Amino acid sequence: MASRGMFLRDSANLTCNKLAKLPYATKLVFLNQDTISEKLTIQETEHFEIKGRMQKVKVISLIDSLNNLEGYVFDGYLTKFPIPELNYQAKGDNYVPADLYYFESSFGVSEKIIKKCPLDSFSIAFGEEIQEPCQQTFEKKFGNVVKYESKCEESGSSDSFTFQGLTLREAYFIFYVLYFSKASQETTENEAGTYYYGYQGDVIIYEKDKKQIRIEPKEGGAGCYYEIKQKENDIFVSSYCGC
Repeated sequence: MASRGMFLRDSANLTCNKLAKLPYATKLVFLNQDTISEKLTIQETEHFEIKGRMQKVKVISLIDSLNNLEGYVFDGYLTKFPIPELNYQAKGDNYVPADLYYFESSFGVSEKIIKKCPLDSFSIAFGEEIQEPCQQTFEKKFGNVVKYESKCEESGSSDSFTFQGLTLREAYFIFYVLYFSKASQETTENEAGTYYYGYQGDVIIYEKDKKQIRIEPKEGGAGCYYEIKQKENDIFVSSYCGC
């Protein structure tokens, strides 16, 4: 899940020789090993740590120089969960946000409900004259894994995702790619100017009580705020973007 790649090493510690650098989304097979490494901590951001151990693996890759290599990797960056494309680009006239494309392509859509949508959700953002506030509630289910809800009101929009079988660490990496990678910074032109999808500008990421990750603009500036919370066996991801 490391968007910048990670190293395959020749033994179970972070100071030994590097055999190769594995690109994002490289597939690995765990191999039996006689010894388990000590717990390790990687400082992913200033306020967020990734914990794990070194695991012995075999690389499965279309790149000949990497395929079938064996070595050790830090398992804090590994997941069995499907992960999004790092360089996803919407195609055609019908824009599909990176997050919804990822969930639908990975799990399929099992149900879709629009509760209330009297006005276009971007009417206010685009400066159109309207007679009443924008109000919308949109729900979607992706397989039996993810539930999505989107609400739009006069003051801004909010989205939430509920996951089953996901950890806080995995949710952080998935949403980092969906919202903060270069692929998420797409734009569209209209009469009111340029509208940005994804987050623009500096961001601070921190962990609270080991059960919550918060992502927000630095110094409390304008923009989008995200929270990833662990609630019993589920992960709840919510976002709010103001005007």
